Amino acid sequence: MAKSISKHDEELLRVARKRFETLEAAESHIRVESLDDLRFVYNIDGGQWPAGIRAERDRDGRPCLTANKLRKFVSIVANQTVTSRPAIGVSPVDDVADPATAKVYESLIRMIEYNSNAQAIYQRALEHSVAMGFGYWRILTRWVDDQFEQEIYLEGVNNPFSVYLDPDLEFGFIRSAISKDEFELKYPGKDPKSFNGSTLGLSGTPGTEDRIYLSEHFWKEPFKETIAQIIGPMGETQVVCLTESVTPEFLVSQGAQVLRLREVHTHRVKWATLSGSDVFQETTWPGKEIPIIEICGDKQQIEDKWYKRSLIRDAKDPQRMYNFWLTTQTEAVALTPKAPFLVTPEEIRGHEGMWHTANIEARPYLLFNKSGQRVPTRERPPDVQQGAMAMMKIADQDIKDVVGIFEAGIGEVSNERSGRAIKLRQSRSDQGTAHFQETFRNALILTGKQFIELIPKIYDTERVVRIQGESGTANSIPINTTVMNPITNEPYILHDLSVGRYDVNASIRVFQTRREEATEMMIQALQYAPMVAPYILDLIFKYADWPGAEEIGQRLEQLLGSGAMGTPNGGPAGSPAPSKPSKPSAEKAA
Repeated sequence: MAKSISKHDEELLRVARKRFETLEAAESHIRVESLDDLRFVYNIDGGQWPAGIRAERDRDGRPCLTANKLRKFVSIVANQTVTSRPAIGVSPVDDVADPATAKVYESLIRMIEYNSNAQAIYQRALEHSVAMGFGYWRILTRWVDDQFEQEIYLEGVNNPFSVYLDPDLEFGFIRSAISKDEFELKYPGKDPKSFNGSTLGLSGTPGTEDRIYLSEHFWKEPFKETIAQIIGPMGETQVVCLTESVTPEFLVSQGAQVLRLREVHTHRVKWATLSGSDVFQETTWPGKEIPIIEICGDKQQIEDKWYKRSLIRDAKDPQRMYNFWLTTQTEAVALTPKAPFLVTPEEIRGHEGMWHTANIEARPYLLFNKSGQRVPTRERPPDVQQGAMAMMKIADQDIKDVVGIFEAGIGEVSNERSGRAIKLRQSRSDQGTAHFQETFRNALILTGKQFIELIPKIYDTERVVRIQGESGTANSIPINTTVMNPITNEPYILHDLSVGRYDVNASIRVFQTRREEATEMMIQALQYAPMVAPYILDLIFKYADWPGAEEIGQRLEQLLGSGAMGTPNGGPAGSPAPSKPSKPSAEKAA
């Protein structure tokens, strides 16, 4: 028998249900259309034919052919954006933020993305937004194996219908379903009651008794806190939050000078796991934003309703039109060898079975009863319908016009001949889908901002962390480590992630890797200034991504350094070899 729950949990469940019902009512029209888009673009269960027409044609033994032209447009938009190597950049904002620490932030974010397989997560969410109007990923933390430290990672949301997110980002839900047996094993003694709500998009058989629906609930909870502006022991100005243990007196005892205090209204993010009658877990998320990132394809507010539209929403009718005329034309051509014979009942009497299967079986002859000079004759077969062909061309062009991607944009041959004309048509295709790329970029910026907020809270101890540089190489650096300044002989914290404010930008790279970009730019430099070859020739091979390139770069570096190539390090023959300027990378400097 299920035990009664506390008043706090009862109130939490009541508020959660009310919030969920509000979101569900506001998004019901969006989800119905999005599910139809998803089934249509992937042609699930013949989704590109209306059910009534398909049933009628199946009953008559007539085909329902489908030439899915929309799937490729979804793949093109999603793949072009993700494979262009989107990058989260970090830059210092205030006077105590360190550019070198900003590089550490960037490297940590790249390592988080690498460990999370973020490329696949981004690609899937973006394809969802293009195909059905919205997609999601989430940010989580976990304990490192065999250690007492946590790390940040990304997780994809395979089913976007499981997420309900408030437009103002004040609260949200992620729903999941487990079997009744699994529920009883995981939550013994608890009432196996589902968190209420529609199962649209979550289950192929809504209302199945064996599935229990649970929900993760995130919400922002307001509270007041006092902040203090202080001058630290090293003379740096900081703003700290006061707590029961961190008081003004404690700060003064640590050598800080308290300048002023201020009470602020802020919020914390709460996180709970709910069933229909119980609260299984409640905790505080370390960040101040709900860790669910939404990427919408085409989001618009009309009057008091929000609409999330996919790329293919308005292309469904042209696609249906194309399928209809394709089927009509195919039926007409298929009937060409089956044109009927003109006979009389007397001519085929006694041979009816043979004539009834004349268009099914390959017979060497057909018997008939001769009646005077007349013999059975075949009716003229139907001609290929030029009108149907014209309608197919119109439908095909309408699909491209509605989607906004044309022949040059997808690599097909078009009527452009000059390179400029081709680029203009490609640019027109890019502009037609640029809002999908922009929403993806905005989602990356929101992700980066949450990373910057979480990193100093999760990576808050002195430790050695693995980072990933722009070239793709992994390295290990110490963070929050106290070292001695060799000049002032005073201690300071190396890579103190808790000091300073940092901002985020998201850039779209056109190269598969930054190594490839560096190699390409250096090769272009050699074309315009060959005299710089002795300075960078070894680097071209060093950053090339093919077997043996690095070994060649090392040999060239030795040759250039020894002057064996006649122009040591770029100087004229016979001159002393100038030392190559070297600036340690952010990874090595870190």
